Amino acid sequence: MSSSTELTPSAPEAGRAVALAAVGAILLLLLVGALVTYKATGAMAAMAKARATGSLAPKLGWLAVQDFPNWLKPLAGTINYFSWVFVALAFGVLIGAATSAWIPDRWHARTLGGGGVRGPLMGALMGAPLMLCSCCVLPVFEGVYGRTRRLGPALALMLAAPALNPFAHALTFLLFPADIAVARLVASLFLVLGGSAGLALLIKDPAAADRCSMELSPPSVRGMMRALGRSLAKVASRSLPAVLVGVVASVTLSQAVPISSIGLSHGAATTFLTIAVALLVAFPTFGEIPIALALLAAGAPKAAALGVLIAGPAINLPSLLGLKRSVSPRAAVLVALAVFATCAIAGAVV
Repeated sequence: MSSSTELTPSAPEAGRAVALAAVGAILLLLLVGALVTYKATGAMAAMAKARATGSLAPKLGWLAVQDFPNWLKPLAGTINYFSWVFVALAFGVLIGAATSAWIPDRWHARTLGGGGVRGPLMGALMGAPLMLCSCCVLPVFEGVYGRTRRLGPALALMLAAPALNPFAHALTFLLFPADIAVARLVASLFLVLGGSAGLALLIKDPAAADRCSMELSPPSVRGMMRALGRSLAKVASRSLPAVLVGVVASVTLSQAVPISSIGLSHGAATTFLTIAVALLVAFPTFGEIPIALALLAAGAPKAAALGVLIAGPAINLPSLLGLKRSVSPRAAVLVALAVFATCAIAGAVV
């Protein structure tokens, strides 16, 4: 319960709180604008290369993993992964903390706190432009869910950032057959909107916890900065350990069970295994596209390539660990099953 229900602020304090909330919203928009500019610049470069070559090469790492002994390869792969996502992850932590600290409760209630399909729809609209991978959007989910305690909208935002990345879908339409591109788009929309709303009905939202927000402090610049500091510490402490542990585990899994080899076999069992591994492995932005292209070029079933395109960016082991910690183990399992089922149905249709 916010302090506004206990104390009625004076007119000057109320005006100052509104002004500081507006400043916080503007600063948050500037952060989001900087992130969108950063991501769009890289995406447009990738689009230009794809148009010129008709393909998309895998990202180059700082370290040549093959030069390391087997027991050090997961460490080298982890370093490479964080070299790709470090900037975006930092943006995710800052945006998640600022969203939690600076946006008043009534603004959350009017947007992400809406009932029915309104909340998930707003979450999807806010998440898609961020274009963050599943690891990097986890801190944003932590900030939004920690503040609103509304799983549907927060989960829609978390899934939309990687699954509805507009440049990823543009690349898919550019490089893949039309049936795969359309199936990826339709399945991703269903997963983000229908999946998040359905999962919210299955997983009961807990009671609101203590929240770190500007509204709980005196309306001042100092209170605003203190709220941001508390929120930064909370978001980072809850999301970054899951990201680190999950990335190490997913890199180890991807090296032990490479998708490019298991997806080549025909049959439902190997397609399901491909989807399951893609669901757990952490992909940087657009990282799923070269793997799906390689699978098709090698003669793999379309269902396997489509599963990589949908499950690869949508969720991964780090974000599932984050869901387990922030919501419940049941929530993580249900989200993973929802992604797997969406991929399986889309693959069957294609």
